Amino acid sequence: IQKMIQDGYGYFVEVSPHPTLLQPIQENAESLQLEVHTSGSIEREKDELYSLINQVANYYANGGRISWKKFYDLSFSKIQLPAYPWQREEFWVESKSSNSQRSSSIRSNSQSTHPLLSQRVEMPEGSDLYIWETEIDLKDYPYLKDHKIQDTIVFPGAGYLEIIWAAIFEIFGEGGHLVQNVALKNALPLQENKSVTLQIILTQKIADTYKIEIYSYQESEDDNHWVEHAEATIHINATRDRLSPNSLPLEIIERNTFNTISKEEHYQKTTSIALPYGAAFQTVESLKTGENFILADISANDLIKNSIGKYFIHPAILDGFIQTFLSAIYGDNEKGTFVPVSVGKILLHNYKKDLSKGKIGVKITSDHYDRLIVNGVVYDEAGQVALEFRDFELD
Repeated sequence: IQKMIQDGYGYFVEVSPHPTLLQPIQENAESLQLEVHTSGSIEREKDELYSLINQVANYYANGGRISWKKFYDLSFSKIQLPAYPWQREEFWVESKSSNSQRSSSIRSNSQSTHPLLSQRVEMPEGSDLYIWETEIDLKDYPYLKDHKIQDTIVFPGAGYLEIIWAAIFEIFGEGGHLVQNVALKNALPLQENKSVTLQIILTQKIADTYKIEIYSYQESEDDNHWVEHAEATIHINATRDRLSPNSLPLEIIERNTFNTISKEEHYQKTTSIALPYGAAFQTVESLKTGENFILADISANDLIKNSIGKYFIHPAILDGFIQTFLSAIYGDNEKGTFVPVSVGKILLHNYKKDLSKGKIGVKITSDHYDRLIVNGVVYDEAGQVALEFRDFELD
């Protein structure tokens, strides 16, 4: 062994059921003050093939030459790769949300003027598919911090409704459009210093009927995926008859509401059912209730007044209209937290874009232990109908 080491042999493999001679080989090398590498072939009480392949790997890692063609029993040919020096430049790995935002701006057909639509993705000419992408960051939408369920900031259901008709009006213009079968599916939690990409997809189903879907791209350490938050069917320029003429005249609501609830009392009660609305979403000025009827005054506060003109109905204003439905369950805290889950029909009337103040008349049609269904009509400052809800459900 010493003679082999002195002749330049530097790697010894013991082929045996279990290595026993490796230590003496190393001692011989140390006595000569030379370095060698040793390995066995297989080991006792270990998988034989695993042990053998592991030793082959050790041999290769220490400079040994392997006939890979024989090892893999493959026939292949070499390909000459270009030989050039490494440039040694550093690059950041781009996140999915950053890539989505950048690529959508490149593919954008136009910059939407609506804050919740942002970029419209360019599609082939004549396509009946419309797509928008929006990056939701609390730095850009600070009022959203005031919409919470318990202690979690959550994108409001009213925000999805505003997105739906903002998309309709951008493509088809303002008019008597009917939104039907709205489903609010999954909550969208929001976090400080972390943006979320929304994608809005509008597709034609048949003639003047369209479907709209709203998704968010969720990134995590384990998985990246799209989550659907809302969908609805849209009938363009639908007549009032499609909703039915049985709306709620304001005078009937006024005659049937007589219990007054102040703004302070309203928000104390919503907090007690785990809906602690912050200042921006405290848009309910007063409430009056009666047997199965509700009447409320809604008004923009100073925190959102400057952005009212950017929306058709600002989400905080629209959420105020929806908050009034909660007065139906004030007397029963055991029912817990109620949130919007679906709307049967919404008819959009011709109305001015910047609705900052109005009334809502509500009729309660079903009040079960775990479900509340109402009809509602929103009136502008002049008393004209702005929009109507039918079968608005909270669970």
